[in-house]
Amino acid sequence: MAQTSTYPSPALRAQYAPLETMTGEPHLLLHQAPDVFAFWEAWEKESGRVQDVPYWITIWPAAGFLCEYLANHPEKIHGRSVLDLGCGGGAVALTAAKFGAAGVVANDIDPLAIWMTQTNAEANNLTLTTSLENLIAGPPSPGFDLILVGDLFYDKSVSIAMLSWLREARNQGSEIWICDASRPFAPKEKIQLLQEATLLTNSDLDGKSSRLTRLFAYLG
Repeated sequence: MAQTSTYPSPALRAQYAPLETMTGEPHLLLHQAPDVFAFWEAWEKESGRVQDVPYWITIWPAAGFLCEYLANHPEKIHGRSVLDLGCGGGAVALTAAKFGAAGVVANDIDPLAIWMTQTNAEANNLTLTTSLENLIAGPPSPGFDLILVGDLFYDKSVSIAMLSWLREARNQGSEIWICDASRPFAPKEKIQLLQEATLLTNSDLDGKSSRLTRLFAYLG
């Protein structure tokens, strides 16, 4: 009989998304599904209901790229307060916590993403704060030294609102880093490139087999 729990069970996670060392960041263990569609199908069968696409059960290349940069440059985050905007499964937030951030807030509007972030944090004995608030619907908090944005510029209207919010946050003193995999509505001007690479992607999920991925500071 199918279960009715919202969250994937430990048994399902163990089978379809086991804890594995994150590529490029050997210090972190994260639940990762090698086949997102198989995980999704099994989760729907277990829960007995239609579920949204579980974007939070895989490490997207842009997130992995940003994590590797943070791990290789811990001096850039040490002692700083960090916000991971649109955290997904929490890879970026947990990397910041692992490498010396004074405090990390992992934010996402998907409750399942927040649950996965908390689950991954417990697996790594790391502490962070989670937030389900739609932050860009209100004014930004001036309390963040660094705001990290991983691959969120898919939708035009959301991207316009997000960039306006990020500009305001920067005017309040926050540094803004964006890691973008050539999405259509990412900023093209007032940026300072930090690193770039062409990364392999899952064509079934992403629509392409590789993407130019750029990490830059947003100066807008």
